[in-house]
Parts: sequence; structure tokens; C-alpha cells
Amino acid sequence: MKLLTLATAYLYLITTSSASAPTKPHEDDQLYKYRSPASPRAASLSDESKTFATVGRYKSTPEGYPSFGYGMSGVSFDVTPNPDTSSSEFTLYITLSLPTVDPWYKMYSKSKDGCRFAVFRDGERVGEDIVIKPDDEDPVRKVTLSSNSNSGSGSKSVKVQVLRISEDVYSKGDGNGVVFRGVTADGATLSTPAPPTLTAHFVGDSDTAGFGIHSHPNDPHCLFPKQLWSKISDASLSWASQLGKLMGAEVTLTAISGVGVDGEYGLSPWTTYMDRALPYDDSAEGVWEYYAHESPDFVFVLIGPNDCGMTHSKSCPDDWESNYISLLNHYRNVYGNKPKLVSVIGGSGSGYNDSLLSATQDAIDTFADGGGEATLVKVSKEVWDSVNDGGSNGNNGCMGHYNEKGHGMVANDLFKTLQEMNLL
Repeated sequence: MKLLTLATAYLYLITTSSASAPTKPHEDDQLYKYRSPASPRAASLSDESKTFATVGRYKSTPEGYPSFGYGMSGVSFDVTPNPDTSSSEFTLYITLSLPTVDPWYKMYSKSKDGCRFAVFRDGERVGEDIVIKPDDEDPVRKVTLSSNSNSGSGSKSVKVQVLRISEDVYSKGDGNGVVFRGVTADGATLSTPAPPTLTAHFVGDSDTAGFGIHSHPNDPHCLFPKQLWSKISDASLSWASQLGKLMGAEVTLTAISGVGVDGEYGLSPWTTYMDRALPYDDSAEGVWEYYAHESPDFVFVLIGPNDCGMTHSKSCPDDWESNYISLLNHYRNVYGNKPKLVSVIGGSGSGYNDSLLSATQDAIDTFADGGGEATLVKVSKEVWDSVNDGGSNGNNGCMGHYNEKGHGMVANDLFKTLQEMNLL
């Protein structure tokens, strides 16, 4: 996250007091060695497993329910209105809850305004967001949706997704993981959706996580974002989600604000987090089992600006290139040769740093020399300048980050470039 100097000290204090201690990724080679998934998009998590599919990473609770911490993670299911109903509407009862939290660190692991989920019908966001707080007495949320845009009855199936849009804010363990305990429907039948035809996974920092989108440069909430993180942030509107929508792909994220390839702002390097099912859960049960899930078609990586400075004059650390190469090799190892690896230049703040540009290209070249294949894709300098103008064009949110409009400009420019490079 490219924070302004005024807020850096504050963020450092909260992250060092609340983030998990640095640990190495799980060292079980068999876990990370690529194998074809035994059960693609497996959801053998509870008695409800046949009626939903998981989206993104999750940790299974002891009871067998999925717990979600990353943005754009959650569940999806097909909903078919019952043929004997005269209404084109149906009602869902969705159960989401936060676990009981130790009061001693509860204040450090929760956003004041709760964790937020959004509901999507056939890819379009609908209705009001679902807000989950640890003290909620009733975890069930009632959502009424229409089966299609036409009036009258109909039995056409629609795909519904319930996805987390707020980031896990530097919690401890699985304290900020929202647990999905099931869904029931009135006037409709639920079933597991077919696997997506195209999938795109995005790795990154605050830009990818969607920090500060619902805000403006002078928003007083930006001075203390920890307490209002989920209110000002929205993963569904980030450049990654908007690009995925343009591609027609199901989007998944592993993105953490403030993180870098090497590490910054009191957070550990990305290698500390990249194999976790939840961002701050370093338990053996919290390791993400790559081999049990289908590989994505694309892996986009926009990470490094936190390492390579707030200005164009600051160089990347000496070991940055070797660590970035290791990151690319890791994703090639765990995902096999299926995904197209794409390194993206276009982040906010220092995302067009000359040092970052050259270091990323050097890393990709070295990766290729070792038998890997990755592509560097840049936002045009004209677009980047426009969305990093300090807010004068209305493209910015908190602390130099983009708002929805700025993210959209980045996504559209990248989509055009990917098409021109015949990557789509």
C-alpha cells in the first residue's frame, strides 16, 4: 500500500501489534508439487456441499464449513425458481458469521464497521451489502432477488455469488475469517453451478485488494483507515475485478494492503503469506492445498511498489529481483504450466517507478532463461499519469490510491493491451 508519510507511522504501529509474526511458507514439498486436482472445485465441507461451490481461498472449520478472508472469496450457487410459482422473485437465507474472538485483541482484528459481503446475480452486483460483525446475534441474512429482468414467472436458472469485498485487516490467525454455514431458498431450488469457463487469479497489494476505493483524497476516514477499512475498501471494484469482468473470467485474489515482495510497513514479505488459506493464519491447518483445486487460466501479479519506493528515484532492494523470480517460480511450480503468468505495471503511487520497471523486466528475462514463461504488461504512461494526478481528475481515493473510476481506467487500458498482445 502506497501510504502517505503522515499515516505511515500509524499503520506501522497497528500492523506490528496485530499482524502474525513472520513465518516461512509450509515446507512440505509434496503439498506444493503440482498434481491434477482429485476433486476440482471440491466443496465437501458440510451437508450443504452439493448446493454451492467455493470461490477463491478458504479454510475449512472443524465443523466442515468454509471460512473466507481474502477479497472476492466466497460461495456461488445456481438458483432455479420453482415452476409452480407465479412470482419472478425468490428469497435466500444466507448464514454468515464471525467466530468468537478473544476480547484482548478483538479491537486489533476487526474493522469497526464489520466485514462486508456483496451479492451478485449473473455477475451483476445487486441489493445491499451484507455486513458481518462479531457481536451479531442473528447470523442469517435474508436476500430477495428476481430471477430475471422480465416481469412474470419463469424457471430460468440464475447464478448467485456471495463474495467478500472487504479485506481482512491485519488480524490474528483466523479471527477475521467469515464462516459460511449454508443457504436455503424460498420459491426456488439450489444447485451447484458449473465450473467457470475462464479463471483469473490476481496477486498483489492494496491496489489489487481495492483499498480506499469508496473515498476521496481529503476524506478524514483516510487518516485512520484501520477502523473503517471495509467501509472505504471494495475488492469488487479494483482493477483486478474490473479486468476480470472484461475478460469474462471468474476472479480470485490473494492481495494484502501494505505487503511487498520484500516487505514494508511492518508487514512480512509476500512469501510469508502466499500459501495461506487466510491471510494471517499460519497454522498447519491453514495451508492452502493447491493440488486439490483447479489451476487458474491466468495469474496476474501486481506487486513491488511498496518495495521500490514512493518516488521514481528510489531503487528496488538489492535482493528484489531474485525474490521476484522465486515468486514466479513458485506459482509455476504449484499451478503447473496451465496459467499464463502476467506481471503488471500500473499500481498507484510508485507503480511506474523506473527502477520497478527495469527490475521487473530483468526478473522476467531471468525467469525465461530458466525455462519459465511470463509476460510484462504495462498501463500506458498517459493513463497512469491521469490516475496518479493527486485527485484533480477525480480518479483517486485514500492516500494516493485509485477510486472506482481510476481502477476502471487501468483495467480498460490493460484489457486493450492484452488483446493487442494476443494474450486473450
